Amino acid sequence: MIFHLDLDSFFVSCERLKNPALIGKPVAVGGTSGHGVISSASYEARKFGVRSAMPTQQALRMCPQLILVKSTFGLYSEKSKEVFEIVERFTPTLEKVSVDEAYLDMRGTEKLFGTPREAAEKMRSAVFAGTGLTASVGIAANRRVAKIATDFNKPNGVTYVEPGREAEFLAPLELRRIPGVGPSTETLLNANGLLRVRDVQAWSLEKLTGRLGESLGHFLYRASRGEGSTAFFEESETRSMSRERTFSEFPKDRVTLKKELWSMVAEIGAELRGEEDPALKYAHAVRLKLRYPDFETLSRSRVLTKPTRVDEELYDEVEKLLETAWTTGRPVRLLGAGVVLGDGSRQLGLFEPVYDETKKEKLADLKDTLRGKFGENAIKTGRDF
Repeated sequence: MIFHLDLDSFFVSCERLKNPALIGKPVAVGGTSGHGVISSASYEARKFGVRSAMPTQQALRMCPQLILVKSTFGLYSEKSKEVFEIVERFTPTLEKVSVDEAYLDMRGTEKLFGTPREAAEKMRSAVFAGTGLTASVGIAANRRVAKIATDFNKPNGVTYVEPGREAEFLAPLELRRIPGVGPSTETLLNANGLLRVRDVQAWSLEKLTGRLGESLGHFLYRASRGEGSTAFFEESETRSMSRERTFSEFPKDRVTLKKELWSMVAEIGAELRGEEDPALKYAHAVRLKLRYPDFETLSRSRVLTKPTRVDEELYDEVEKLLETAWTTGRPVRLLGAGVVLGDGSRQLGLFEPVYDETKKEKLADLKDTLRGKFGENAIKTGRDF
């Protein structure tokens, strides 16, 4: 039995803890400059069509009364840590996939916390009591259906899909509810007469692959029937941090991809330096994930010659992976970056310039401090532009 826990409108909820006057109003975090983008939107703002990754100017046209708030990443990192420390009391296996989202393996916990629904309610109550934040939980026999179930009953809800009823639960849903089906894919499916999940369920595997291609056909056949992975990705002596971006319009130019890659690596670097646990301070390897519109997915990784927690050094290594993995000019559906963490110490080489290395780390720490106090736009490097 797998739980998918997602904190409701996390960035906005954190800002409301700091400023209760924002409660009940349409609020968006990020995008405070005219050319910025929205990082997170409250549910009041979403009623007007405001969404994350939307240009600020477009969001203001859709919702003129929208209140824009600067990001406070230090606060988000602190609250995320508090939440997952609470959640870890309920499960032997937790896989954190972002600052506000995780999968939990709850098999074998019934005698401790009761039925799946009872366990979810206890967990959500504990999170709210400890942090003031609300969470939604999806429960299912695999990861894919659990994630869909979470979105089905947001905000502040629990959805339990009983084993064996996955296809029945999915049948009436719009195809965009399936993770990985973006606007472009949905348009393609609609053009083929596929409007709901039940329409895909009615097609044979042969018909799906013949009409839509091998990769997309196989993916939709399994996803529409509620099949999915039950695996949890754990490192025996290490842990990892990662970020992913799924694009609604598939970029195919190097500049856009590298800009997104830098943004993700900078977020990872800030999280890395914000960790109090010394075992999580340095990255020992980097990873890249790349998915094309036909769902072909590539993963690449490389071990670093020296552990680091400096954004520029992490980015240089991930960029090399992008150059080797990406077919130039080919559109990209999803781009992801990650780091693998080992022990918390780093031995400098005999001839390494110690001053230069410590200066880089101190500059990175200073950047985090300023952004934590004054917002993400307080200080920028050339690459941020």
